[in-house]
Amino acid sequence: MKRKPEKHVFVCINCREGDRKSCGNDGLNIRSQLVSLIAPFKDRINIRINKSGCLDACELGPSLVIYPEKIWYKNVQIDDCKEILEKSILDNKIISRLEIKDDDLER
Repeated sequence: MKRKPEKHVFVCINCREGDRKSCGNDGLNIRSQLVSLIAPFKDRINIRINKSGCLDACELGPSLVIYPEKIWYKNVQIDDCKEILEKSILDNKIISRLEIKDDDLER
């Protein structure tokens, strides 16, 4: 029987047209990088890295959310993935420069 995931990471892969930013391919690449980085830790933590539709943070660049901690990140880049894994996924710490704050959502 499979174990219930201790953590879920949802990475937006939604593509938008027009002047709004879009996670799209960046989101797919971020998800792939996280999947690769988490592989050596599969015996330490049961985690799922899922593709997500729109997380309604398009203007904030590529975004993701980590549950159950409800850590929301904006403008995520491939180079951030290792830090996200080490600090947020494995150690439950927030990376403040990436965190979506209430002020970010007031549009």
